[in-house]
Formats: sequence, C-alpha cells, structure tokens
Amino acid sequence: MACGMSAPAHAAVPQTAAGALASWHYVEFWGSQRDCIDAGQEYQREGWRYKCEYGYDDHVEAWGWVLSIWE
Repeated sequence: MACGMSAPAHAAVPQTAAGALASWHYVEFWGSQRDCIDAGQEYQREGWRYKCEYGYDDHVEAWGWVLSIWE
C-alpha cells in the first residue's frame, strides 16, 4: 500500500451499471503530484486506468492534483 493511504484503492472505486458508457470518474484530491501518482498506481495495479491533473477541486475548494479513474 502506498504511504499515506488510509484504505485500499478498491474501496473507493465507484460502481457503474452494466452497459454504461465508460468515462473518467473523480476519486480524490491530492496536494502534490507525487502523492496523486502514488495513489493512481494503486488503481493501476488493480487494472484501472488513472490520470492526475492539476486544477481547482470544487470538493475541497483548493488548487491541487485531482485523481480520476477510467471506468
């Protein structure tokens, strides 16, 4: 498990209905790119595509790194 993570990556994976179109889904916000990538690699090891993008996160009302997965 990546340092600083409080739950396994699969615990936060949102579920989709069968046959739904795939798209990017918000997972969580990180203050540093390194932490975002570490968390994303946990998802990657479980077979998920991920991306970390710098931007404004309305969930926490701050600028930082947003982790999203493709499903």
